[in-house]
Amino acid sequence: QNLSQTMMRVKDAEKTISFYRDVLGMTLIREMTVPNDFSNFFLACLSEEEKKSAPAPDSAEARDFVKRLWQPVLELVRYCRPSRIRQRAWAAPSPRILGFVSTHGFVSECGVSSV
Repeated sequence: QNLSQTMMRVKDAEKTISFYRDVLGMTLIREMTVPNDFSNFFLACLSEEEKKSAPAPDSAEARDFVKRLWQPVLELVRYCRPSRIRQRAWAAPSPRILGFVSTHGFVSECGVSSV
C-alpha cells in the first residue's frame, strides 16, 4: 500500500487540478465527493503504461488503483462549506489558512539486523 501522500486544502479545485495536470504533467487518478461536505482529488505522475491502465477517476476501481501505486500521490481537498474546516480536529483554526495538512512518506525496505 502506498504511504507516500501529501494532502493540501484548496479553494479552487478546478484551477489547482489544471495547474498540476497541464503545467506539471500529473494525472488525475481519483475523484471522490461527499455531497455538501468535501471533495478529494488525487493526482500522480504516471508512466504511459500506467495512464493506459488507469480507471476513470470517479470509478469504484480508482480507489484500488491509487492504493497500488508506489510513487507519491498528491491529494487535494476542497470543502464545500468553509465552516467544516473548523470542525475538524486536524484542520487549521481558520478557513483562510490553506496549505499542507499532512505529509506521509514511504520506505522501500524494512529490516532488522542482528549484531
